[in-house]
Amino acid sequence: MNEVERYPVCYAGYSDSDERMLSSSGGIFSVAAKHVIKTGGVVCGAAIDEKGNVFHKCVENIDELSDLYGSKYAQSNVGRSYAEVKKYLKEGRKVLFCGTPCQANALAGIVGENRENLIIMDFVCHGVPDPEVLRKYIEEQAQGKAVKSICFRDKEKGWQDYQFRISYQDGSEYKCDFRENEYMHGFIHDLYLRPSCCNCRFKGIKRKSDITMGDFWGIQEEEPDFYDKKGVSVILIQNEHADNFLSEIRSDLFLKNIDVNKVIKHNPSLVKTSVEDVMSKVFYRDYPRKGVKWAVNAIWHPTKLYAVRNKLYRGLKKVLCR
Repeated sequence: MNEVERYPVCYAGYSDSDERMLSSSGGIFSVAAKHVIKTGGVVCGAAIDEKGNVFHKCVENIDELSDLYGSKYAQSNVGRSYAEVKKYLKEGRKVLFCGTPCQANALAGIVGENRENLIIMDFVCHGVPDPEVLRKYIEEQAQGKAVKSICFRDKEKGWQDYQFRISYQDGSEYKCDFRENEYMHGFIHDLYLRPSCCNCRFKGIKRKSDITMGDFWGIQEEEPDFYDKKGVSVILIQNEHADNFLSEIRSDLFLKNIDVNKVIKHNPSLVKTSVEDVMSKVFYRDYPRKGVKWAVNAIWHPTKLYAVRNKLYRGLKKVLCR
């Protein structure tokens, strides 16, 4: 059996480390990242600043790794991270890179065959929101208060009941269940994804990355004995190189082989592209003048007047798209 036929191999998995609560699901990235740092390597992943700017950076010590934990639901600026990864590889250092499937694919193309010391991770990607929308939303929500940190998936109430959290410099916090948060609603319902995300070429279970991670939604139905309220990940091992790396960190993980179709059933973003919401253009027309929260709520929780507007707009779009 050749490598193409053997892979990908699919697991459900999680770590029992403290970092899992800082991670979006099972804490797999945190275990992999700590291992790479401890063995003299470098980790490159997405961080976010107090204004909502998401950017890739390279980390060489464990104390900085927490900046890279957790999902950041906005487009990341990769800056010079690809060039930095190449530099570290030329120095003979191991590098772990984590990014969106398109970022992972780009790095694989740039690096070429020089992959012996490189582990490329991507994840099950719903799509990446417009970064300007996030910056505007954070500014609105803060109302002049100095922001300390932003967390899209606070798991204080559990992995499946996560909250959007903004912590302020004065010690106060804004917390909101993701189901009730305007920004998360707009993201989940595809109001402001990048146009390229609605025509993504990097879906599927076979990828140019080494490891693909994501939330194992539906695990209570598919693998109830393996469910854990702190979060469970799906892990796709794409090749022998990734398999060898997994063997280095396996003792720090709880893993179970699963059928990838169980994952796709509950997390179709692994293989399916998101579709732009029909009201997206209405949102983009409204939010620069009236704000993100107002523009989302005019679509999500409209007054009678805006409910009529939305119905007419949707009807018109349906007729024009025939």
